[in-house]
Amino acid sequence: MWPCVSSTKAKLERRSPLAANAFLATNMQPITLAADMKKMFLLSMIISFAMICSCQKQDSAAEQQQLAQRKTEVDTRETALIERLNALDEKVNALDKK
Repeated sequence: MWPCVSSTKAKLERRSPLAANAFLATNMQPITLAADMKKMFLLSMIISFAMICSCQKQDSAAEQQQLAQRKTEVDTRETALIERLNALDEKVNALDKK
């Protein structure tokens, strides 16, 4: 037993044997350091994975919005080019008739 635990146990036994038994029941559990470390590692990995996934979802939403905006810009440019092409065709037809 560790010195601090044994001295605390001795002090508690002098006062109350029931308190000494309760102290030992709560403080003398087997050391499960490896299991606790595994749990903490697993918990931290799950949290970091969740954070990464949530950031990727936000990025994809922003990318979708950007893509929609670019598509509308391309569509307006295409419409303007078609109008210019039609105007040029009309000018060429008018020149051909003369």
